[in-house]
Amino acid sequence: KARLLLIDAIRRVFAISFDLMGISAPEKM
Repeated sequence: KARLLLIDAIRRVFAISFDLMGISAPEKM
């Protein structure tokens, strides 16, 4: 369960950072 929470937190952080930077196309991944 801890791993799922960690993954969810990471995805949330990525989504927030992408939204802040204004990236619409994640091609840098």
